[in-house]
Amino acid sequence: MKGQWIFLLAMAVLLAACGSSSPPSELQDPELVALFQAINDLREKGGTCPSGKMTPVPKLKLSGPVIVAAQHHADDLNRAGVLSHETPPGSQYYPPSANPLDRIVREHCTCRRVAENIAQSPSWELTLEAWLQSPLGHCEALFDRDPKTGKRLGLTVAGLGHSGHFWVLDMVKLR
Repeated sequence: MKGQWIFLLAMAVLLAACGSSSPPSELQDPELVALFQAINDLREKGGTCPSGKMTPVPKLKLSGPVIVAAQHHADDLNRAGVLSHETPPGSQYYPPSANPLDRIVREHCTCRRVAENIAQSPSWELTLEAWLQSPLGHCEALFDRDPKTGKRLGLTVAGLGHSGHFWVLDMVKLR
């Protein structure tokens, strides 16, 4: 009898796992694919930020949980009509005022550091241009640099989200 219960419990766990949707491992939105490719091309070549020349760094890799966090944040920003690194009130996904690290950890990604670039723009090209011209550290984050010290941050994994005119790029250093 005990063996049957263990078997039934194991089957229930397996069925629950099969029924749950796993996070995407790739970007679904063609505009996000183009933006991600452009970011990785820049990282590979190096570039110039308002603070100076940026040397090449390794390409980012996509992470399902980080994609989910970025997309949910983009959806929340679009719904609320505000541009903020904090989760706006009325979020479907996260507590109000949650920061990028809170959102990513909530999606079961263990990371040590997070950098988030956000924008409100009609196109991915204008979004990337705004980040590259930003004097607030957004450009440096694209090139894995601390805007104050110039040291590498170790940002190797990313996720992007897009909803309406809102764009979110989350980059993380894994534990």
